[in-house]
Amino acid sequence: MKSFIDRNPKEKAVEQAFLELAQSGYVTTAQDPADKAFEIADKLKRQATKLQRVKIPDADPDGT
Repeated sequence: MKSFIDRNPKEKAVEQAFLELAQSGYVTTAQDPADKAFEIADKLKRQATKLQRVKIPDADPDGT
């Protein structure tokens, strides 16, 4: 049974291009968006907490 890459010539070409870049010592200068996943998740949690406090003022955890 053929793999996904073997069945799709475009994917095979992309994989080959990445292999050639890696073998030539290419290093990207762009930051990987996946590196910020936890920062973004924390930011969204803080925003959700702020919105929840605005919508439900009685839910303030310190009772003020």
